[in-house]
Amino acid sequence: MPESENNVSLANEFAQYFIAKIQAIRDDLKDWPLFDPPIRDCTELSAFRPLSENEVRKLIQQAKPTFCPTDPFPASLIKAHLDVFLPLMMNIVNNSLTSGIFSSVENVSCVSTIEKTGTSLSYCKL
Repeated sequence: MPESENNVSLANEFAQYFIAKIQAIRDDLKDWPLFDPPIRDCTELSAFRPLSENEVRKLIQQAKPTFCPTDPFPASLIKAHLDVFLPLMMNIVNNSLTSGIFSSVENVSCVSTIEKTGTSLSYCKL
């Protein structure tokens, strides 16, 4: 660690060092051309056909029975009472497919950590 008379001077020296380093990187980047990604020739997906009751049923039956705290119903409950939920689920799916809109109300996710075996989150460096 560099020698300094006080902590404020030391902190300022570190700050100036990194400010100069960042400025040098920015100056160097000015000489690089901007990346212009190539335009790919792809098929546009402009319309989807509505799914049949059997197709929606099959998708739900094949789905993993996972649960997230933001889910309105557990997947296991939907699967156990699929005949009751199927018309509603089919309506949601087909409205989304025909309109091209997925409601922001349903567009919610939940992110959680999974502790790796043999590690402790208390020792994790974030």
